[in-house]
Amino acid sequence: MMSATLNAYDATEVRLAPVEDEARLSQFIQGFLSENGYPFIMVHADGSGARKVVFEDAALSRRFNVLWRRASRSL
Repeated sequence: MMSATLNAYDATEVRLAPVEDEARLSQFIQGFLSENGYPFIMVHADGSGARKVVFEDAALSRRFNVLWRRASRSL
């Protein structure tokens, strides 16, 4: 099961369960970057399967969070 939250640093935290979630997140990020002019992005990973997605622009981070939550609910 995938989930996303927005923290005080305007980062989207994504928790990935199965390996397929990693591919879905990658495809989603690629599409988002393409639609938004390829902004600067950082994806931080930890050992538990969590990812933090951070954009240089806080508004883009918030938009990513909203769109990712919508997309992950429909899976």
